[in-house]
Amino acid sequence: MLFLLLGCVTCQAGMIYDTFDQSQAGGCNYSLAPPFSTCDVIGNPALFDIQKASVEIANDWATATIYFNYGGGSTLQPFTDGIPLAVGDLFFYAPSDPGNYLYGVPLYSHGGFTADNLYLVGGDTTLLTADNIIDNTGYYYRRTQDVWLGGSGSPETIGLPVQVVDYGNGVSNALYAATLEFPVSADFTASVIQNGQIGIAFSSAYCGNDVLEGTTSASPEPGMFPLLAAGTALLAGFGALRRKRAQRLVGVRASRLPS
Repeated sequence: MLFLLLGCVTCQAGMIYDTFDQSQAGGCNYSLAPPFSTCDVIGNPALFDIQKASVEIANDWATATIYFNYGGGSTLQPFTDGIPLAVGDLFFYAPSDPGNYLYGVPLYSHGGFTADNLYLVGGDTTLLTADNIIDNTGYYYRRTQDVWLGGSGSPETIGLPVQVVDYGNGVSNALYAATLEFPVSADFTASVIQNGQIGIAFSSAYCGNDVLEGTTSASPEPGMFPLLAAGTALLAGFGALRRKRAQRLVGVRASRLPS
C-alpha cells in the first residue's frame, strides 16, 4: 500500500483522447470546397492518426506527450504522401477561447523555429494554415486548419530535445510517443491555464489530416498531494513505531542485566 501511495507522484496529470483507428467508410465529407473534408483521419490512418495527448506543468516546466502515427517515422522527418508533408506544431490556447492559439512549440525545426522551444503567437510570429503551406487544390485535407508557426520570432523559452519512442502497433495503439519538455513563463500559465485546465491543439501532419484539439488538466491529479501526505505520514509512523520498539527492547535487556 505504501508503494501505491508514493507511486502516485508519477501519475499522469491529464489526458485528451482522439478517436483512434476510426473507420472512414461512412460519415465522411470528402470535399475540395468549403467546409472541406471533415473525416477523423483523411488519408491512411497508419500515416496520420492521433490517439491521445497529455500535458503536465510543474516547477515551471511543461511536459507534453503526444501519441500518434506519423508517416515520417520516429525521427519526425518530412515525408511524401502524394504531396510533401511534415509534422505539425503543438499549440496552446485558453480553454475559454478555443481556436485562438496563443503559444506554439514545434516538434520539428522549420523556417527559423526550433523544435521544443516555446514561441508566443503575435507580432512577427503568425500562424500558417494547411493551405498556406500546401496550396494544392487536388487533395483532400483540412485547408483552414492552423498547423504551423509562421513568420519569425524569438523563443520565449528553450526546451530539451524532443524524445520519440516506439509505443504500439499503430492500430490498437499509436506507433510513437513524442515527448516535449520546455520551461514555461508566468505569462504562459496566466494566458492558457484556467481552473487547472489547458487548451491544446495538434495536427499529426501540416495537411491537417488528423487533428487533436480540446482541454485537459494541466496540473497534478487532485488526489495526488493528499495521498503523498498520507504516505509521508505513514512513513513517519513506521519510523516512530520502530524507535519505540527499539527503546522497549533496550529497556528489557537492561532490566535483565545482573545487578
